[in-house]
Amino acid sequence: MTQVERYLRKWSLSNPVELARTQTSNVYRVQVKDEVAALKLLTPVGKKDEGSSAVVLRCYAGRGCVRLIEADDQALLLSYADGRPLSDLVSDGRDDEATEVICQLIQKLHSYRDEIPAGLKSTRDSFQALFRWCSLNPDNVMLRTGSELAVKLLASETKQVLLHGDIHHMNTLWSSRDGWVAIDPKGLVGDPCYDLANVFYNPNFLPQLIERQDRIEMLSEKFSTFFNLERQRILAFAFSFGCLSAVWAMEDGTDPEPRLRTAALIQGLLGAA
Repeated sequence: MTQVERYLRKWSLSNPVELARTQTSNVYRVQVKDEVAALKLLTPVGKKDEGSSAVVLRCYAGRGCVRLIEADDQALLLSYADGRPLSDLVSDGRDDEATEVICQLIQKLHSYRDEIPAGLKSTRDSFQALFRWCSLNPDNVMLRTGSELAVKLLASETKQVLLHGDIHHMNTLWSSRDGWVAIDPKGLVGDPCYDLANVFYNPNFLPQLIERQDRIEMLSEKFSTFFNLERQRILAFAFSFGCLSAVWAMEDGTDPEPRLRTAALIQGLLGAA
């Protein structure tokens, strides 16, 4: 019996259709009772990377995120988002509209006010890859600057919330039932600015858009106004996150240069913010 077959039997599912195979999961569209759902089977990498997803999804309870129907340590059964990703709006020239969607979605996610479950990683844990890399490669001035800035940002956190941990345009899908929803939460605890940072680097297949200073200024001003956060701090988190993301890329054997180019533009704005 295959893994898919085991879950069809375990959760009384039917009509499986494979949707995607990634490094972290294999995803199927399935039928559960009278509802179409998504069955996400985690790979070993996915178990490590998204091991907290079920916990976080239970906290969000469908507010701004897909709904969790069933879960165990190897699989998630989720509400099915049947529409296109938010990145399509950006491709259609509607970046301002997409930014408004992202703002409203993050606001919903950050509105969680109940007890934060124990055992979730912190933003400090997330930045460890950057700290580690810089300790071994101290001559890279840009990454070292990002690392040093991250230390200051983490030390000055005054507000900690439950974070999605990987919010961006491709992780935001349209659902005909629920509207725009986030998928694939990693689940972190920390400064709200962390969840804004990845937006500056996405959609990553549109470098002609994201590698523009006026777009970075637009995002930072919009986020500052919408969330009542300091623009300087938003940009600082975005810069440090870009350095962290570049390290992740190098560790994965992919090209860090696109992230570094955008991070350099953000760094150039930090002094003027």
